[in-house]
Amino acid sequence: MNKKLSGGPAAVIEIGSSAVRMRVSQLKHGEIEMLDSLEYPVFFGHEVFTTGRISFESLRQLSSILTKFTTALEGYNCKNVRVVSSTVMREAENRSFVIDQLKIHNNLHLEILEYSEEKALICSEIIRLLKKESKIEMKDALIAYVGTGSIGVALYDGKAICTSQNIPIGSLKLHDALGALSRECDDFYPAVEEYLDIILNRVDIPKKDIRSIILTGSDLELVASVCGAEKSGDLYTISAKKMHAAYKEIRMMSHSAIARRYNIPEELAEILYTALSIYTGMLRLSDGVQKVICPDIDICDAITRHMLVPGAQKEYIAQTNESAIVSAKRIAAKYNCHGAHSDAISEFACTLFDKFKSLHGLSSDKKIILQLASILHSCGQYINVRMPNQCSFDLIKDLDIFGLTHEQILLTAFVAGSDEFTMPNVADAGAIPMTEERRLEILKLVAIFRLANALDKSKRRKLRISKIRITNEKLEIKAVASGSALLEKWAFEECAGLFKEVFGLSPELQIKSELLK
Repeated sequence: MNKKLSGGPAAVIEIGSSAVRMRVSQLKHGEIEMLDSLEYPVFFGHEVFTTGRISFESLRQLSSILTKFTTALEGYNCKNVRVVSSTVMREAENRSFVIDQLKIHNNLHLEILEYSEEKALICSEIIRLLKKESKIEMKDALIAYVGTGSIGVALYDGKAICTSQNIPIGSLKLHDALGALSRECDDFYPAVEEYLDIILNRVDIPKKDIRSIILTGSDLELVASVCGAEKSGDLYTISAKKMHAAYKEIRMMSHSAIARRYNIPEELAEILYTALSIYTGMLRLSDGVQKVICPDIDICDAITRHMLVPGAQKEYIAQTNESAIVSAKRIAAKYNCHGAHSDAISEFACTLFDKFKSLHGLSSDKKIILQLASILHSCGQYINVRMPNQCSFDLIKDLDIFGLTHEQILLTAFVAGSDEFTMPNVADAGAIPMTEERRLEILKLVAIFRLANALDKSKRRKLRISKIRITNEKLEIKAVASGSALLEKWAFEECAGLFKEVFGLSPELQIKSELLK
């Protein structure tokens, strides 16, 4: 291990399906410099994907590895440490027990990243890296991270992620899922391709929308070496022709033959086949791609940047929110939502949120919930015009919106799908952990959203807010109308009750005709 260096180091420990890794880095002259890297092979993925649990023996092994890591960190006097895991712990039924035991025995807090968090972090790092390479085409690029247990797929339009999906299969999980088949069936390889086609056909991105493919993942180095990839800096370039040729070669070989051919352990040879089958499968999502760009990055790179680089976290949140909005608008278009109406509600909701933020006490990250609810709230009408609110809730709660956690999706669904005029039943908010503080937070968002929605009740964008004034007892909104706003006035008064109940302010809407200006 290297000697301790100055500069306030940070460490990221990743508990993966096949290895536990630690990376220690520091910021030097504005660039991230790696000080040390450790890795221990494990078999947690096999265990979880087959039994659904982390065994006591594996937990003791993990605790022992983490003890070694924390001892090593003492040499750097590193206090800034994050421990993360993704698929392997997400899918472990006893993950709460694992978190508790690591806290007790190792004094470490394990963060289990959701699919959306993992994908957003990796995509942000890929985009940052590729933007430095001006020769690489980024518009309409399919970005995919092929992990051991899942695949994250996103479409980047050159400015934001406009759509994304999570596919619950990866190289190791695919191997384990079809393990019995490989022992019993002579037609194993065609069966894998057919199974993969079924999985990848769920990707809701038309071929015509994809101009380039960017792939990375936990098995990238292995795949790159087999495919004769060229490397420049942190980027591999793999010829699509060579990738298909490599796959065609190994699909006809036994695992032991693959191991001998590429001088790798047989367990890696097994994973190489499934990893390469997924990589070549991703090529079938687009026509005419000649080469694939493969950034050599992982989740540790993104988290390290957030820990060390000033402003990186703020920039990431801004980019993720922009992508979430673009992604939501793309979804809304499928359900014939009113774009102009959604924009109007979003504008009104954000104005209200900003104008009296000192009174509502909501954190700034709740603003995106109002924006997304504005975009998606009428999508339920596409399903059933008799129960639009319930249908909106049911539809939104299961959406995959880039960068949003499951809890944020549920919150968006509840705000968008709550009835306009009755007191919302917060118990209907699904799996959101409900405390009194969270209950009040939800009601505040619903109250703001309802007023904003009422201000464009006719869906004709007649009103323009000219002034908002807050007194001890009232929220006065002055607006200019381009026509009769009787419907908006009525809806506003109907929605005022909840707002007063939640904030203790009586909303008043004063409308002046544009013709009288």
